[in-house]
Amino acid sequence: MPAANFACTTAVTCRCRAYSETSQTLVFFSRDFGRISGLAKGVMRPGNSFGGPFDTLMEYEITFVRKSSSSLHVITDGELVRPFKGLRGRFDGYIASNFLLEVVTALSEDEEPDTELYDLFTSALEAIDRGGNGGPISLGFALKALELAGLGLRLDACALCGKSSFGKQVQFRPSDGGVVCDVCSLTGDGGKQPDARGTFNVYPGDLRVLSALASSDIKRLSKINPGRDVMKRTIKIVRHALRFLLEKPLIMLEYLS
Repeated sequence: MPAANFACTTAVTCRCRAYSETSQTLVFFSRDFGRISGLAKGVMRPGNSFGGPFDTLMEYEITFVRKSSSSLHVITDGELVRPFKGLRGRFDGYIASNFLLEVVTALSEDEEPDTELYDLFTSALEAIDRGGNGGPISLGFALKALELAGLGLRLDACALCGKSSFGKQVQFRPSDGGVVCDVCSLTGDGGKQPDARGTFNVYPGDLRVLSALASSDIKRLSKINPGRDVMKRTIKIVRHALRFLLEKPLIMLEYLS
């Protein structure tokens, strides 16, 4: 009989489901193995070696047996590293953290490591956990995550010609990689409402806020407070960019403020 192939990594729980009365099936986003699925046998049985069942959006040090014949591995140990309790005590923390989870799920692959995305994800969770404003942290995280995935948006200059000076309004066109200037926008429909290509007009001031969110360190994002109206417009821009680039809507973004 071949020896068991044990592996160990830090991981955040993405989904927890009961499996029989005593076990759980789990999906993790891990630092060393990307998105992995596993079965924790007996985790809900009193006195089990895990110390209790797993919970969503907590960071653990897990040990598991890698199954070559199945994508469902066997979790043999899980030690809680960071519980992120602050995510559950506030409505905006709950919304923001679950939005981060949606972005990570959309951008990660099974068994494909992405240490940069993992570090960005856990840094954002920690910032929200410590009481940070979930809105700016979420938008900044999404823009940074797109950049890591090779889907970064050009927000400080025209994505087509590089022109950095704009008029009172500029066109945002994710299909072309970000904002486009007045001249380049003539190749599109110029409509104010988003169309199938996600094109609509935005204010240069909103782009400056988005550029700040995209370039600022996660720990500093909470200090960016653009005001309620600007925040609504920047959420709209990110919403349509994500919908176009990921080809599906993200539910939690509808509740972000």
